[in-house]
Amino acid sequence: MVNLFLGNGFGGIVITFLAIYVLSIVLLFCTMRALKLDNWISLIIIQLLLISIQVTFHAAIAYTDILAFFFTSLTVYCFARYLVTHGKLQFFWLGLISLSSFFAFLSKGTSLVLIIALSIFIFVYNQRIKKLTGFIPILVLLLGNFGWTQAINYSGVYVDTNYGQPNTHYVMMGLSNTPIPDNLSAREAANWSVGTYAAKDQDYSWNLFYNRHLSKSAITQKQIAVYKQRLLAMTPVQLCDALNNKVSVAWGSGDLKTSFSLIRGTHNQERTNKIFSEGVSGLVIYLIMTVSQLILYLGVIMALIKSWNKKEPILLFGSIFLSGYFAFLLLWEVNPRYAIGIFPIALIMIGKSLGQQTSSKPMIEKESSLEE
Repeated sequence: MVNLFLGNGFGGIVITFLAIYVLSIVLLFCTMRALKLDNWISLIIIQLLLISIQVTFHAAIAYTDILAFFFTSLTVYCFARYLVTHGKLQFFWLGLISLSSFFAFLSKGTSLVLIIALSIFIFVYNQRIKKLTGFIPILVLLLGNFGWTQAINYSGVYVDTNYGQPNTHYVMMGLSNTPIPDNLSAREAANWSVGTYAAKDQDYSWNLFYNRHLSKSAITQKQIAVYKQRLLAMTPVQLCDALNNKVSVAWGSGDLKTSFSLIRGTHNQERTNKIFSEGVSGLVIYLIMTVSQLILYLGVIMALIKSWNKKEPILLFGSIFLSGYFAFLLLWEVNPRYAIGIFPIALIMIGKSLGQQTSSKPMIEKESSLEE
C-alpha cells in the first residue's frame, strides 16, 4: 500500500512510520481526554513523547516497534473508553481492545504481555459472571493467530510452512554471554553484555534451520537444551549478576538502539557515528534520550506511590502490565528498544496520578444535589 501511494523509495516508508507515530501521540492525548484528565496536565504529559527523540528516531528506521507502539496506544484508548462506559457498549469497547491488542501482537511478539495483562485485569476488576469476559482477549488472540497463519500459508509468501525462528531461540539468547567471567574488574563486569543479540547464537540457530533443515520442534528441543545448560552452569549469585546486567541493558539506556540503526543506514557512516558518539552533539543527544527515559520511570514510581491506597483501575492495569513486561524481559532476549513498549501505558499512569479535570460547577451545587 505504501509503494502504491508513495512510490518504491524508502522515503515513503519513513513518512508512513512517522505518520503512524504522530497518530499514536494523538491517540494517547485523546485517551487522557477520555479519562477526563486536566487539559494542561494532558498537554504537558504528552510533551514527553515529543522530547523522547529516541522513539522519534526509531520511527525513522521503520521498525516494527512503532507498529506495536501504535496498536498499544489504540488499545489503551479503547481501554479508557471501556472503563468510562457501562452496559452493552462496554462489550463493544472490549471487542476493540481485543482486536487492537491482537494487532499489537502481530506487530511485535512482546505485546503478548499486554494481552495477558488485559485478561488478568478484566478478571480482577469485574464482578461475578463478568469475570469470564477476561477470556475474550485470549480467545481473539488464539483465533486471530490461527487465521493469520492460515492466510500466510495460503498466500504462498513462503516456500514451506516451516518459517520463522522458534520462540525458544530468543529464550536461549536471553542467557547469552553467561556466566560473567570472574577475572573481570567490577567496572568490566558491569559492562559485560548479557542476554542481548549474540552472533554465535544466531549462527547456531541458522545452521539448524537453513543448513540442517531440522523441523521447528527439533530446533526447539536443541535450543532449550542450550538454555538449560547455561542456567545450570551458574551459581545463584552468578545468575543474579547476569539478570542484573540484563536489567541495565533493557532499561538503563535512553538509546533504543536507534543510533546503531541510523548509523548503519546512512551513506556516510563515519560522519553519523561522530554525530552520535563524539563532542557536543553526542552529549546533547544522549542527554535528551536518557533524561526523557528517566523522567518516564520516575513518573511511574511517583504515580504508584501517590495512588498506593486508591482503587484506580488505570494504575492497577498499568502495574500488572509493567510487572509482567519486566519479568518477561528477564527471560527473553533483551534490547534497549524494547523499552518503547511501556511508553503508552506509563504516560497514562503518570497523567492519571496528576489530577482529574476540574469541574466548572461550584461545590455548593454538588453538595445540594447530594442532599436531595
